[in-house]
Amino acid sequence: MPTFHNNDSRQSLIGSETSELDILPLPNHGNSIDDPDVSRMATLTGSKHVQGPKWAHPLILTAAFFANQSIWSTEMAYASPFLQSLGLSRFQIALVFLAAPLSGLIVQPAIGASSDRCTSRFGRRRPFMFIGSILCGLFMLLLAWSLEVGEALGGGHNLRVTIAILSFYCVDFTINAVIAASRTLVVDTLAKSEQEEANMWISRMTGLGALGGFFVGHLHLTSLPLIRNLGETQLQVLSALVAVLLISFHLGTCLLVRERVLVRRDESRTHLSLDKYVKSAMTFVRKHTVHLPLQIKRVCWILFLSWIGWFPFMFFGALWIGDIYRREHSNKSDYRTVEEIDQEASQASAQSMMYYALVAFLSSLLLPLVVAPQKLLQEGTETLEESFSRSQWLIRPLQKRFNLLTVWAFSQVVFALCLFSTVWTTTYAGASIIYAICGFPSALLHWAPHAILGESILAEVYEMPPPASGQEQTALLADEEAVAAPLPSPRGRRKPEQGVRDNPGIVLGVANVAVVSPQFIVIAISAIIFAIFEPGRSVIPGHGGGGRKPSEQFDSITMVFCLGGACALACIPIIRKLRREYD
Repeated sequence: MPTFHNNDSRQSLIGSETSELDILPLPNHGNSIDDPDVSRMATLTGSKHVQGPKWAHPLILTAAFFANQSIWSTEMAYASPFLQSLGLSRFQIALVFLAAPLSGLIVQPAIGASSDRCTSRFGRRRPFMFIGSILCGLFMLLLAWSLEVGEALGGGHNLRVTIAILSFYCVDFTINAVIAASRTLVVDTLAKSEQEEANMWISRMTGLGALGGFFVGHLHLTSLPLIRNLGETQLQVLSALVAVLLISFHLGTCLLVRERVLVRRDESRTHLSLDKYVKSAMTFVRKHTVHLPLQIKRVCWILFLSWIGWFPFMFFGALWIGDIYRREHSNKSDYRTVEEIDQEASQASAQSMMYYALVAFLSSLLLPLVVAPQKLLQEGTETLEESFSRSQWLIRPLQKRFNLLTVWAFSQVVFALCLFSTVWTTTYAGASIIYAICGFPSALLHWAPHAILGESILAEVYEMPPPASGQEQTALLADEEAVAAPLPSPRGRRKPEQGVRDNPGIVLGVANVAVVSPQFIVIAISAIIFAIFEPGRSVIPGHGGGGRKPSEQFDSITMVFCLGGACALACIPIIRKLRREYD
């Protein structure tokens, strides 16, 4: 799922052919835990290299994110309708969606730690990328053909459902492993000066992947020449396409990129027990979270409340749009079967999501042009956005009028109104408009928090004294979808805390927890709502719902949406407090 992507703030390995580094139990942070038994000394040998012209290096390293996002797009558009077609109730589907937060909370840190210690001759990241992409592609195929596989194994309906659910979990877990390795490869390979451009390319590839995935998903793939033989259903053809795309892109990246190889110095201390790893990690997070600056804590609370609204929107949105489409067409006297209407409903959901992805992508391109550019952190430096904005004299009046925090607060209002309006939306056209409008606040969701966190951490880092000789530390602070932040410096800045000053990566880990944890809350609340108001209901006509017609069925999804809308509005006072601190 498209969650808050955990940035990789690790030491930049630039310069000599051989360097020393600590192998850390907390991945993606690049900071040692206060336990002398945890750190591991090792040596990186060889050289890192990307084939092709230098200007194409960021593009080569980030192209795989296009394929990564196509997996999420397929899952968002077709996973929920497919699970419902198997007869699962909404309560059961809500429980299946636990795969998303579990994979983000467990898999990415685990893969980060494992790849940090990997001593393969192919490097630390590429083995996880390539093997993970193959496994993810196979599990996508297994998900799409779960009915046929269950039938071939001689099992009944329960076996087919079990295979589908297990495949769903495996897809989420493996794609998170691939994403974790892909991000870290970018950080390990490119120089510090190239990281900003690389993150902009990640943002573009992710947006294009979402747009392309939803666009292909809304086409009648089973009727198109050449590819219609890939499967009998829309999901099967689409899964085959994205599986080939995923494996091909990551294979190309692995062939064009060469990593340094990790060689351990002390083999007797290679292994770290699981209980010691967990204990050290928890101690580290708990210790430094308490000392986070107030601005960062506010951002984490905003993320927490925001994702209570965004998680049901992303994963239950396809069900809601499909419901409305069926209600519009179930009473029409035509010759379409129930299965044909279900197929059309899935394609209609994908089309609405395509509009959403298009608006989000365009917003991510246009908003930096009309929002005030970021203030310089160091005199004499200038970001790419600032250099570009200086020549755009036509938009300067708008830049003086808007700033990021104000626009972010406005987007929260827009998102809340969209969620509230689902209660009285009864047409597919209206549902599509609501979904498309939400692309605007989505762009802010993937920009504003990262920009504020990056500004806060960088401001603290620039106030710290120079590091000791031989201990150069750099941090990649921009997320894959972040752009330069239009933030002034917060007034009354206090002396930076030790936890942030020396360990900036912990901020991003805490922010990731602030995104993952509300997903568990939403799943629990939505499961209770579905179990109480619509026990055993399926949107398939004639299945569940007490025999009521689709037009008469109570839609409990809108209750979950309204809860998310209320939480979105609750973010506004926190954003206003944050805004006053920067005035």
